[in-house]
Amino acid sequence: HKAKLSWLKDGDENTSLFHQSIKTRKVQNQVYSIYDMQGEWKDTADGVSKAFLDYYKMLLGSTSDNRTPVNKEVVQQGPVCLDHHKAILNAPYTADEVKKDLFSIPGIKAPGPDGFGSYFYKDAWHIVGDEVIAAILDMLQQGRILKEVNHTVITLIPKTKCPKDVSEFRPISCCNTIYKCITKVLCGRLRQVLPDLIMENQGGFVHGRYIVHNIMVVQDLVRHYGRKGVKPSCLMKIDLQKAYDTVVWQFLQEML
Repeated sequence: HKAKLSWLKDGDENTSLFHQSIKTRKVQNQVYSIYDMQGEWKDTADGVSKAFLDYYKMLLGSTSDNRTPVNKEVVQQGPVCLDHHKAILNAPYTADEVKKDLFSIPGIKAPGPDGFGSYFYKDAWHIVGDEVIAAILDMLQQGRILKEVNHTVITLIPKTKCPKDVSEFRPISCCNTIYKCITKVLCGRLRQVLPDLIMENQGGFVHGRYIVHNIMVVQDLVRHYGRKGVKPSCLMKIDLQKAYDTVVWQFLQEML
């Protein structure tokens, strides 16, 4: 409690406490040694960097050269976009839509490589607003985006208190605010369409649905399996990281 009170009192001032906390944080944020994907111990700066780089090339890269194409006949048997869905998705983008989505981004969110958070755009809107809207509308209408806008910084958050393996870090992408605004505009359109296209048994990632419902279903199934006289059954736990975090672009294009 004494340390917390000291921080609340002197933490944001130009004091020795502030500078010491910065030094401590800098040391804690360094990774001096790590196990790579092959289980080899790396304890040099170049070795640690290469271990993380190789891991994320494998995780985020594409190895689908021999991937089986999507069977369009099977896909078309399920829910597909109807005319009213297409009208929503193809409706012209508006300046009000862009401004609303940009202003909905919290100002305390970490900025991307350009260093400009949403608070900057909100505070300087009377100066940069028209140009920001024009740039975003042009990217949305042309279907092209500047590579500088598309740059992302990946920050690694430890999953455990003392991570020893490259897989024990959670990657967090820090995107530029312009990029965030573009994705929010697109997500706003998709939010109106996806509930009609995604089966009701998927509880997550769909507006108005909650994954807790599926957790309750699983609990009921487990209790049912434990009863006497029930036919032999099994549960399968599948790691869906690849299904949601690293989808191959060619697969998405074929599905669309």
